[in-house]
Amino acid sequence: MIGERYVVISPDLHPVRDRSRSSTPLQLITRQQPGLSDLTSQLAQTQKLVQQTFAHTALLTGRDMPQLLGDARNSLAQLDRLARSLETQTNGLGPVLGSTLQQANRTAVQAEQASLQATELLKDSRPVLQQTLKELRDLAESSNRLLRSLARLGLGSSETH
Repeated sequence: MIGERYVVISPDLHPVRDRSRSSTPLQLITRQQPGLSDLTSQLAQTQKLVQQTFAHTALLTGRDMPQLLGDARNSLAQLDRLARSLETQTNGLGPVLGSTLQQANRTAVQAEQASLQATELLKDSRPVLQQTLKELRDLAESSNRLLRSLARLGLGSSETH
């Protein structure tokens, strides 16, 4: 911006194919350089807007920031108390939980062993149980025959089973 005039170079907004041969290829547009009073006026307006922005920012910061910082401190303190409480509870639960899991594991092993022993016992005693049941059936049949024979002879009860 030297002197009273300055040059502005801008693209030609008309596509090349639309130009006629008679038009000049370049056009120079000249404008008056803004005066010092215009620049000072624009600077004053800009400074006023900046000052208003700073004033609003200071007002918001002064009003809201203490509350925001207080809330943040309170939240951090509550979070710290919660973390300490969880740590205390976790430390107390660790040994108890470990002991409980060990006891549950021992119980499961014992239950599995008892189940295997019961299965083996049933396998071993099955033939004996079957024989005992057969003998009990035979005994019941013999007892019924004896009672019927006694009933026919009149020595026993007249009821037969």
